[in-house]
Amino acid sequence: MCGKTSMINMGFTHDTYPAGTHMCLVYSNELERQQTISKFVEGGLSSGERVSYFSDEVEPLQVKKWLADLGVDLASDTSEYFSSISTAADSYHPLGHFDPDSMIDSLKTFYDKAMAAQCPACRGTGEMSWALKNVPGSDRLMEYESRLNESQSHS
Repeated sequence: MCGKTSMINMGFTHDTYPAGTHMCLVYSNELERQQTISKFVEGGLSSGERVSYFSDEVEPLQVKKWLADLGVDLASDTSEYFSSISTAADSYHPLGHFDPDSMIDSLKTFYDKAMAAQCPACRGTGEMSWALKNVPGSDRLMEYESRLNESQSHS
């Protein structure tokens, strides 16, 4: 895949959004969440984007299973771009505490690797339920979310 994409399809809507758009999914039930996430992941894979998923309540192997059950082909040629399904703990607070600077650095590294692989964009999605578990530093979540939005307005 070559080139840059300025507008991307999120997969779960017909609208396109600027690459790097930061969204929050509010859902009514688990099936709705899975269906929306599967469309988001599939949309990225079909566009040649690097995709990552940070799982909290569901084990990574279960995520792969429900993605496959909902038609996301992780064994296709595009699956090379499915960078990872990791736990929220490994992604958001690998040292036992949440640090917005470290997480933003990790996301920048993820982006840099996608660009080095000539992906047109990258996308990640994560379960945020870990923040309700009294993880040290989780009180800084709003700072992190705000900084993600700020970084998008400056790119």
